[in-house]
Amino acid sequence: MRDAMTVLVAVTVGTLAAPPAAPAPSAQLWSAPEAQAAAPQFPAPGPRAAIVFGQPVAPPNVVHAPVELAKAFGFMDKFNVDLRTLDFDGSTRALTAAIAGGVNVGLIDCQVAAGNGVPIVAFYAPAPRTDFVLVARDTIKTLADLKGKKMGLSSPPGGIIDRFNRAILATAGLRADDVAMVPTTTAGRVPALVTGQSDTAIFHYEQASKVLRTQRGFHVLYDLYKALPDYEYNIYCGLRPWVEAHRDLIVNMTAATILAVRYAYAHRPETIKALTDITHEDAEDVAYAYGKIVTGCIWARNLGLDTRRLNWTTQWEHQAGNLRNPYDAAQILDMSIANEALAKAGGTVPVPEGCE
Repeated sequence: MRDAMTVLVAVTVGTLAAPPAAPAPSAQLWSAPEAQAAAPQFPAPGPRAAIVFGQPVAPPNVVHAPVELAKAFGFMDKFNVDLRTLDFDGSTRALTAAIAGGVNVGLIDCQVAAGNGVPIVAFYAPAPRTDFVLVARDTIKTLADLKGKKMGLSSPPGGIIDRFNRAILATAGLRADDVAMVPTTTAGRVPALVTGQSDTAIFHYEQASKVLRTQRGFHVLYDLYKALPDYEYNIYCGLRPWVEAHRDLIVNMTAATILAVRYAYAHRPETIKALTDITHEDAEDVAYAYGKIVTGCIWARNLGLDTRRLNWTTQWEHQAGNLRNPYDAAQILDMSIANEALAKAGGTVPVPEGCE
């Protein structure tokens, strides 16, 4: 990733047993009083402005889907936005496309890019919390039981999955040399578990659901959010020149997405249907992921931007060697865009304590 980012910076300077049925959204997470906000400020109907959004996974995971839900639910149309999405195998490739001009904004490795000299502007965080979980064999009952076991490593050494594994081990007082890190591919995670090549693997919610539904002898051992509570996950950003030249379009796209997330919390069946179409995953796995996301406050109903968490994540990435220059999060945030979008979506809505 560091080699890839070096190239990106040069280019810029030169020119991610069956599960229980998914619970419905908790009443305390979305009740009518909490859902109240001012009426959205939709513009008058007019020509739609096109925007290309880069997704870091092909097809997107459930957690990545808010912007596409905004299109599916009709909010992009209400804001005169012609949303087009491009899916990539990794956020670094999405960033490459943004630098080349094929992507305007998206989940494009925003924080790491900014720390490596790419002129990034961030304006929204629809999923500030991670949705990753560690799936393990049923014989592994606690994190302490990982000692001496084989942890699946579906990223290069030092990559994101490696660091996730190490963060999980650290919560149990274990180190990387207390386990065997077994390299796998992303596609090879499940075969590695089934054949015994590995004892664990990290998955998004819907992926974990499918494993538990189709393979015997495994369970969710740990939610990564517990190991990295200060990690800021999904952030929308774009290259500064493009964002500044298309400010109103960015505001409208963001307002539409905020409304889509709020609508998703309140409309379970419709949301699961839309997510199934977007992710191409089985409906039961999407339902499981949806239930976990809404009950765990994974999606933010307001802006999801927390400078404390953003700065923590920047330092974490810097310590891992992924970005050269740590920076203050305020340097990349355009809160005028964020706040105008929030106002167009009807303003801030109250959320339960601990949610965003």
